[in-house]
Amino acid sequence: MLFLFFAIIITLRLSAQVSLSVQAPAGGLVPIDQLWNLTLMNNSGAALNVYLKLSVRDAVSNVELLSGKSREFFIEPGIRPVFSQDVQPVLYNYTSQDFSRSFLPLGAYVSCYELVMTELKETPVTQECIQLNIDPLSPPLLNSPPDQAEIQNPYPQLTWIPPTPFIMFSRMNYDLVVTEVMPGQEPADAIQQNMPVYTRSNLSQPFEYLASATRALQLNKLYAWQVLARNASNYAAKTEVWTFSLKDNQPETDQYPGDHYFILDEVGNGIHHVSGEKLKLRFYSTATIYQAQINFYDARGKKIKSLRQTITPGNNYLDLKLNHSFDKGQVFKCSLVDHEAVAHHLSFKMQ
Repeated sequence: MLFLFFAIIITLRLSAQVSLSVQAPAGGLVPIDQLWNLTLMNNSGAALNVYLKLSVRDAVSNVELLSGKSREFFIEPGIRPVFSQDVQPVLYNYTSQDFSRSFLPLGAYVSCYELVMTELKETPVTQECIQLNIDPLSPPLLNSPPDQAEIQNPYPQLTWIPPTPFIMFSRMNYDLVVTEVMPGQEPADAIQQNMPVYTRSNLSQPFEYLASATRALQLNKLYAWQVLARNASNYAAKTEVWTFSLKDNQPETDQYPGDHYFILDEVGNGIHHVSGEKLKLRFYSTATIYQAQINFYDARGKKIKSLRQTITPGNNYLDLKLNHSFDKGQVFKCSLVDHEAVAHHLSFKMQ
């Protein structure tokens, strides 16, 4: 009991005479060994045999992720800078495997230090805690297509640049979102408010082809895209929002001068008048070559004819022969079902 009393008195006296100062390392790539760079001030008038204890905790959950204990060393009276080589070897205990590497993982932490005299092995003489915010030197950046680009491929490859330095990340993955920008709408608002036309999560590589999208991009529409980079639960950062549009840069040359071709679309408003034995249709495709299903229906919705037609990228001029089933004065409907199972219609009346 008496020993404990004197130990407390000694600790209180030394706490007033020994101080510890830690400067948080700069952001970016921070070696774990750099956590041991600090300054000790000994005003006790005598050399002290001490060791240091380190504890790194998550700043939000307060869960300990790393702890360490240095070797014993002497500090003479006065100011003593301490570096990693002065405390080696260090006995580490890793609660999180992300801290078993040479560099601190991304995140926000609280790092606490205790200076303990060898005579008072469990009672710290002095202690200090600092906030550690480990951020990358560069956030993720969009790469291609360039911002406000006009592209011709309806299934483009989108690429971006990972945050740097990449060695700081142990479980990097990306979320990609592409959405249509409505007239008068800001691209950033479109990302937040509109239903995505394409979205993918947990991408392991900094690129994505839109070839597996449920719907091809449409001509003359503006699209916005953004990437969210994650490193497990320790880091999340978004890129800027960029835009691109799909343009048809091929010249509009009519393959059949003098002839008029009706345009198939998803709405199919109005009734067009057709004379002769052929229905002339123009259908524009942004997809690779495929076989489309074309169906004809009478005014009651009964299918009267069906055929297959090869559709190629760009303008398709279709001359569809009409047989005796198409009586004059009657209204019929033509429906082309594309590779995405989307129907494009045209209603016509035989003259």
